[in-house]
Amino acid sequence: MDERSPKDKNYTPRRVSRKKAQQRKIRRMVTIGVVALVIIAILAVVIKFAIGKGDKKKGGDEPKTKAPVSEETTVDPNAPVATAKVLSTGDVLIHKLLLEASADGSGYSFDKHFRAVKDEISAADLAVANLEVTLGEGNYQCYPTFKSPDSVADALKNAGFDFLVSANNHCYDTSFDGLKRTAKVVRDKGFGQTGTKADLDQKDYEIVDVNGIKIGIINYAEETTCAAGTKALNGIKMAAEANDYVNSFNAARMDEFYKDIEGNIASMKKDGAEAIMLYIHWGVEYALTQNTNQSTVAQKMCDMGVDVIIGGHPHVIQPAAVLTSTTDASHKTFCIYSVGNLLSNQRREFMGSACPTGHSEDAIFVYTTFTKYGDGRVELSAVDYSPLWINRYAEGGSYVYEITNVSDPSKVSKNSDGAAASLERTKKLVDEGFKSFAG
Repeated sequence: MDERSPKDKNYTPRRVSRKKAQQRKIRRMVTIGVVALVIIAILAVVIKFAIGKGDKKKGGDEPKTKAPVSEETTVDPNAPVATAKVLSTGDVLIHKLLLEASADGSGYSFDKHFRAVKDEISAADLAVANLEVTLGEGNYQCYPTFKSPDSVADALKNAGFDFLVSANNHCYDTSFDGLKRTAKVVRDKGFGQTGTKADLDQKDYEIVDVNGIKIGIINYAEETTCAAGTKALNGIKMAAEANDYVNSFNAARMDEFYKDIEGNIASMKKDGAEAIMLYIHWGVEYALTQNTNQSTVAQKMCDMGVDVIIGGHPHVIQPAAVLTSTTDASHKTFCIYSVGNLLSNQRREFMGSACPTGHSEDAIFVYTTFTKYGDGRVELSAVDYSPLWINRYAEGGSYVYEITNVSDPSKVSKNSDGAAASLERTKKLVDEGFKSFAG
């Protein structure tokens, strides 16, 4: 029994005190719960923030409120961005003694003649030669009409050549079928090829992508004089149906040629050509300088926008020159009127009065380098050459017609005197023209 009176100011009934105690206990529990919830909420925010920072370090998305950063790359319009170095060389003619020297017991192999320059050919971005024979099977023929084994093309491929031009005065030596077959064999063996056609689906030219630079290549041959509407090559009148299978021109009807090639140049550019190279079979055999017609045609080609002219047919090297367009003074064309022979038996001891000087033994690799710049333009930026000599010597009971670089005759192991004489002949003909080029 409680001894205190209800009137006592310190009097508190026990029943009321327990109730308040319970209320205080509940408030404390609620407070603790609220604090706990707040702490949990704070921890969740901290954890989320920490995880977000971790994701960002690993390449996670930027916050949506942050504007993206844009960086522009400035390309120098005059900075070189690509180059294409093209090697061009002369006529491949398989004469009788050369054919016999290439017999290997089971057929014919011409690889040995290229072994001294194989690495140089292969190093070019694009290597081009003139195939001046038709290719056939058996019953091979030599001068004055040529039919050679398919293995000639194999040797050129093995040596590193990528492209063959075939419009020349001997491309119809084995008639229409021989012309078509030769083009087909060459293309089937993986070469680029132009000048003659395997079929009419081929264009008159080829566009070759060399290191990202598109080079248009076209090839024409000068015809033997013939009546209008007909063609003749090497004195052989062509069948009418063959006319569209070879690019050719007649010196008596040059307006037809200019109209034809002008159309092809326009088509090449439409197809994306950024530079144009013309391989042309023209001139007078064994003449050491170009004739008037060659000079006239070369200037006309320069005016039409051709960048490089590589001439053949004379079987000797002729001078090089830099031409300036008469319609656009900023355009220049590099021209070498003849690059001579690459492989033949036209050596001094067999030439008699036709070429007693040894010039028909000489050959050349012409290097033309195209450069693409940051603004997209493509220009001919450099020209150079390697002087070559066909060095014939006995080996293994036969002969090798070794195509030899004679830049340093002291390094030529066989007949260094002949190499030195060849170098002197070549330098005298072409040095001035090459040195006049300023890229």
